[in-house]
Amino acid sequence: MKKIIARADDLGYCEAINLGIYKSIHEGFIKSVGLMSNMKDAEHGYSLIKNENICLGLHVNISAGKPISDPKKITSLINKNGEFHKSAEYKAALTDIKYEEALIEIEAQYFRFLDITGKKPAYMDAHAISSNNFLKALEFVSKKYDLKLASFPNSKSKQIKIGNSYVNVNSGSQTGLTPFDCLKKIAENENNHIEMIVYHPGFLDAYIMRNSSLNIPRVFELEMLCDPQVKAYLIEKEVVLI
Repeated sequence: MKKIIARADDLGYCEAINLGIYKSIHEGFIKSVGLMSNMKDAEHGYSLIKNENICLGLHVNISAGKPISDPKKITSLINKNGEFHKSAEYKAALTDIKYEEALIEIEAQYFRFLDITGKKPAYMDAHAISSNNFLKALEFVSKKYDLKLASFPNSKSKQIKIGNSYVNVNSGSQTGLTPFDCLKKIAENENNHIEMIVYHPGFLDAYIMRNSSLNIPRVFELEMLCDPQVKAYLIEKEVVLI
């Protein structure tokens, strides 16, 4: 019996993504969702899924949209337009993340999550950026507010610890494989670990096309997540969605 966490990231990014994630919960098998509390459509996204039986976490984001905190206090994270640097800029080391500034913004996004939802996130994790200073700041905030942290796996292993459980982290899409191929590969492996599959389901609109490098795979993941034949496959393989 394989245990899988099917997680959808990026709730709040824009209305099209929100609608896709709602569909992936309502018609699909998503059981866990990460909310980007700083994004312009965060409240809209939460309004769609607030009554659903899911695990809702804080998907901390410093590479899309605008910050919650005072831009003057986090100058290493933003460009001249007051928006976060893109993930590609961080990855190319064109900008440096300062630990103290990451702390300020992470904490601000945590309090914004509380304002939107009225409750603490079930977990917190990072959107796109794996900078050491950013991850250290995430760990500090998670401990300060007693939150489960779902961090990035290190280069030697795809396994992370969430609370007291060890979890393998997997991408819902891989080059050369369909989303269903990726799912089958995970569902049919013989290890006994809990597997988390991170999806980015969504419809597409002008905002996501202009602001995200991850576009087309979203619609194919959404299609797969809502496919009745895929849900029947999971039942046949005795997959437990947690």
